[in-house]
Amino acid sequence: MVISFCAFIANSFIIFALRATRNRNATTILITSLTLSDIWTISVLTASLVVNSYLPIVKGTKQNLCLSLILEVA
Repeated sequence: MVISFCAFIANSFIIFALRATRNRNATTILITSLTLSDIWTISVLTASLVVNSYLPIVKGTKQNLCLSLILEVA
């Protein structure tokens, strides 16, 4: 999860840097799209790890199957 958080921060820096540039071309639009997609994937993966692995194993909570399925579909 620490690596996911670091990747989230790094991708956020890329988004802020791309927003600061005035040059809009196909390359910057593609990089923005890929970075936002990576941020979304990292967020869903981290949430899935917490809900499906960390909470049931470490904390001993009951697993919510509906939430697990929503995270798998997202």
